[in-house]
Amino acid sequence: MNILRLLTRWGFIILIPILLLSGTIAWAFNSLWIYENGFVKYDVGPTLGISSAELNISASKLIDYFNDPHQEYLDINVTYSTKIHHLIERALISMISFSYKSKENGLGSNI
Repeated sequence: MNILRLLTRWGFIILIPILLLSGTIAWAFNSLWIYENGFVKYDVGPTLGISSAELNISASKLIDYFNDPHQEYLDINVTYSTKIHHLIERALISMISFSYKSKENGLGSNI
């Protein structure tokens, strides 16, 4: 009986910090503010010429994609320079490919 109590006690001592840490990480990365903070910190909007509203829509679609196990593709379109551009498409078995292209200001980056 003492062994069962000891195992239960140590189980809770080990599992509670793990649950708190994983819950905090899940909460943070499912919050729109972490994406908004990154957009502001790295000047994404002004660099690409995309409004903050478009960036927020893109971030919310990204959050929805990672939380939906049945969604096979991520398809985000943003409007900048008065044209709609395809931002991200991802299949489950392929790598994530980010592509920013603009003929007007010569920006181009593939990660």
